[in-house]
Amino acid sequence: MKQKTYTFFDSQTHISYAFEDNALTPCKKPPKKYDILSFSATHLIHIAIEINKSDLQSPQLSSFLFGYAYEKSILNTSVHTYELYFIPRAHLFDEQKCVCESFFFDKNAIKSLPPSRILTCDIFLPFSFSTLASNTHNFVVWAQSYLCYFENATLKEICRLKYKSQSSYTPLTLESATQSTLSQDSHNNVQLFVEIASHISYLQEAHNQRLECIYAATSLENLPHNDMPYSILPLSELSPQTKGLDYATLKAILAFEYVTIYDNLLSQGLSHTLPHFALKPNVRKKLYYTLAILLGIFMLLIPLLFMLHNRHLESAIAQLNAQSEALFAPKENTKEYIQATHTLEHLLAQQNDFIADMNTLSLWQQSYNQRYAFIRDIFAQCDKEHIKLENMEFTFTPQVFIASLTASSSSQIHLSALLAQLNTKSQQRAFLHTSSPSILDSQKAQNEQELVSPRFYSHILVIYYAI
Repeated sequence: MKQKTYTFFDSQTHISYAFEDNALTPCKKPPKKYDILSFSATHLIHIAIEINKSDLQSPQLSSFLFGYAYEKSILNTSVHTYELYFIPRAHLFDEQKCVCESFFFDKNAIKSLPPSRILTCDIFLPFSFSTLASNTHNFVVWAQSYLCYFENATLKEICRLKYKSQSSYTPLTLESATQSTLSQDSHNNVQLFVEIASHISYLQEAHNQRLECIYAATSLENLPHNDMPYSILPLSELSPQTKGLDYATLKAILAFEYVTIYDNLLSQGLSHTLPHFALKPNVRKKLYYTLAILLGIFMLLIPLLFMLHNRHLESAIAQLNAQSEALFAPKENTKEYIQATHTLEHLLAQQNDFIADMNTLSLWQQSYNQRYAFIRDIFAQCDKEHIKLENMEFTFTPQVFIASLTASSSSQIHLSALLAQLNTKSQQRAFLHTSSPSILDSQKAQNEQELVSPRFYSHILVIYYAI
């Protein structure tokens, strides 16, 4: 049986790879949609957020994480712009709390990239070592500006590095770093060593592990070498199957293993446990399609059925006319003649009713947009700060629209101004019947003491001539 071909797009090198029959080759022809795409960690926004353990099962957890990020001004665009993935871990000092390693991905960053079924970040690809190296338990990966601590090939904690290594690095030691003649690049590298050592010490104490080396997810030529007690090895050294591979090839192999893990989790309904930032399908889109189909049925199918029914009636009438003509012959069968006459009259009446219904339907269709505009205009005219609508009713015919309004205001002037606005259209007339000032009515007897000024109530009839 032929093995399925997987495709991978590396967004950093813009190289496509295909994996078929356990062989890795560059794609000769880019597919319409890749199986997996990996992007740089620079497109991720990371923040560690403390929450109560009980909130982990809350359906509002994602909303809370987004709210915290906006409160700290970490996110600056709409919530629909971001995809969220978070990893909960134990709190070091409070057993009732936990820490969510939260990653926000800006979806605008992939607009120029090809579509992909799985979208993940380079720092999550070491998840794949769970299948490549079964004896791998705890390790630290230096990926771009992050130190990622993996436990059983699962990302447990991430530490961000403030300093970056310099490509123009010359060998130095921590003892010589205190000399005043060091260049700025060398100084940054020393600060980087100190920061890495601090993070490693923290990870060892927090997770009770002994970490002796760091696996770099990049070429060692760009990394400084120093006298730190932690050796820096290529990430490919984690597994015998990947040993000696360059980073670009290693990333492609890890990506294809990532697809296999994702598909297995997907079959178990657990794909959400793996970092995955592909765009979620729009739930409302299905609703829009359904409404469009129903509207098409209403606008096309129903008139078609009316037309077929009309043709059926015309055919029946034609047959009855032929039969009635035959009845003008010597009336040997008076009963059949009378029955045919009654049937003909009944069908003619049905036809007339149908034609009248079609004419009425046509009038309703012609004035549909006007009814909507009429209602919207009434609400817009009445949407005043000093006008309060007590009641509103609408009555429609194909030719005439009537709105019955009961409005109140603290001043008769406002009601008169409303009436004037409703009389501005040539096809529209409004009539005002003003009642005497009233302070209390039957429904507001219990609120008598709360009324501070009289109000004027008016009953306005707005008549609009559509056709």
